[in-house]
Amino acid sequence: MNIGELKHKISLIKEETSPSSTRFTTSTWTEWKKVWAKMEKEKRSKIILNEQITENRTILFTIRYQDFDLKGVRIRYKSKDYEITNIEDKDFEQKFLVLSASEVV
Repeated sequence: MNIGELKHKISLIKEETSPSSTRFTTSTWTEWKKVWAKMEKEKRSKIILNEQITENRTILFTIRYQDFDLKGVRIRYKSKDYEITNIEDKDFEQKFLVLSASEVV
């Protein structure tokens, strides 16, 4: 892969929880890190569950290899949030990671 293909700036966001005045916790998604990414392969599928049709949209984001835990991290791109469903180092060279992500609705 050519490094010049990473031309989309995305934000990696983490969920932060804080106590509220009603003794419950509130959660917000805040920006943790910005990285450059390549976007590809938009897949759409429809799922029928309990007589409701749900559309699922999956996008692959390729980023430079990161040596930190991406569990519980989401991607924000153009004001849309994507939940990471899979993380893969395709060539095992620790150069790039491919993140499969589904749009959060």
